[in-house]
Amino acid sequence: MNLGQLQLTKTPLAWLLLSVFAVVIPHARHLSVWVLLAVIGVIVWRVQIYRGRWSIPKRWTKLLLVVGCILGLQFLYSSLLALEPMVALLIVSVVLKLLEMYRQKDATAVVLLCFFTTAAQFLFGQTVLDFIYGFFCSLLLLATLVALNRNGAKKSQNSFAVAIKLALQSLPIMLILFLFFPRIGSLWTVPMPQNTGKTGISGSISPGDISNLARDGGKAFVATFESQTPKNQDLYWRGLVMSDFDGRKWSVNRWSSLPSTSIVKWNGQASDSRALDWYSQSSMESDPIQYQIIMEPTQQQWLYALPLANVKSDTSGITRDFTVITQTPIAKRSIYDIQSSLQYRLEPSSLPDWFRNRNLALPDGYNPLTLQLAEQWVNRG
Repeated sequence: MNLGQLQLTKTPLAWLLLSVFAVVIPHARHLSVWVLLAVIGVIVWRVQIYRGRWSIPKRWTKLLLVVGCILGLQFLYSSLLALEPMVALLIVSVVLKLLEMYRQKDATAVVLLCFFTTAAQFLFGQTVLDFIYGFFCSLLLLATLVALNRNGAKKSQNSFAVAIKLALQSLPIMLILFLFFPRIGSLWTVPMPQNTGKTGISGSISPGDISNLARDGGKAFVATFESQTPKNQDLYWRGLVMSDFDGRKWSVNRWSSLPSTSIVKWNGQASDSRALDWYSQSSMESDPIQYQIIMEPTQQQWLYALPLANVKSDTSGITRDFTVITQTPIAKRSIYDIQSSLQYRLEPSSLPDWFRNRNLALPDGYNPLTLQLAEQWVNRG
């Protein structure tokens, strides 16, 4: 592709690159660093193409970029069937389309994808600032469309002023549609991210989350026992184990939850190896109880269970912190059979130093009064 085939002039290209950068900014809080670097790199590449310094990538180069981005997202999220990886894939598609864009219709396709990207930001936040910024991005995209349709014109009005005028003219129609158009359910569903525990599925807990969870009537799972239901004091349902603390919130130790032969004991795997001595030391001290759980979708790999648990599934296992997990996220309502022993022993000898230190670690500069109080409790004990 030579430079003479590039049909976008300086003004619409500048509007387009500015719009792409603007619509990605709200997603920076949940995107990986390499995705953000890819966005910046492609914008710079596109500017250099316009200046004639670099060329549009060849077909094989574009294919390698697409495959590399998809593999990178798969490695980062482990599954693309969730909200964050879907949005990341959308953003990657937008920036890669910039590289092969050389006609006005290609630029229009990028603008339409940017409208979807702007709408996707409201899946992660719906504050007043989110609305204001989303409206600003919409104006930028309208200005880009105006500039594209005036591509090559010698004299024209300010594109942003025209965009504001078009938005004001469409305001009565938007109000009428908002007030009188019937509300219908979406034609698809996506797993919504939760910053706080709504049905116990959040990966972190901050002050106030427990009270929000108590007020919510959402259902996390339903358990049915084959025999008599255990007493309430024995129903200690184990889900996520949060061992990382940053001074304000507790979160899951991602390291101890990664599937590997040393920190996950999968069903059917022999436990006599030295790497799994932590599992071989655990023992059931009472007869196991049998029950079945119907679990709501969480888009996560862990399962609810009573300790010490053994799920009757070839795709399940137990992590180093004795969380029951599956090899694939729970994307729909799932049923699984399980047995647990309410009396058990876990590593009765001692914990490894690395594991103990990891769970007792505190951030630097943490509240000294809290530390002093904890030390007083330890000394009394």
